Amino acid sequence: MPLKFDVKYERSKKKIAKKISLSLIVETEELYKTDPSHIKLNLKNIICKRDKQKQSIHVLGNDGYRIFIKKLN
Repeated sequence: MPLKFDVKYERSKKKIAKKISLSLIVETEELYKTDPSHIKLNLKNIICKRDKQKQSIHVLGNDGYRIFIKKLN
């Protein structure tokens, strides 16, 4: 599955890498690319009136941080 990262996501990823390991974030992204429904990702739909396509996944090894995803058709 090809992924396109938003500019805002790349910026925030650099900031958050100071608190948690950047390798955990990259590992999470790679797992999502290979198996988006993997149990470790804890994929959840986000209820939003404006955008029905938003989801979130846990960063591996750190339950306090999540990555927000928007599916594009």
